[in-house]
Amino acid sequence: MTRIGIILTGTVFSLLWASAFVVGKIALLYTDPMSLLCARFLVAGVLIIA
Repeated sequence: MTRIGIILTGTVFSLLWASAFVVGKIALLYTDPMSLLCARFLVAGVLIIA
């Protein structure tokens, strides 16, 4: 992997990680915690399998 690829990967990871709290806080206004957890784990499972 090139230096630019490593920097871009780190930047995208950091942005996704940092935005997770804000998105979770907003999502809890519209759904209950258990549904939100189920959706998150479903998306994570699909991403791991793909």
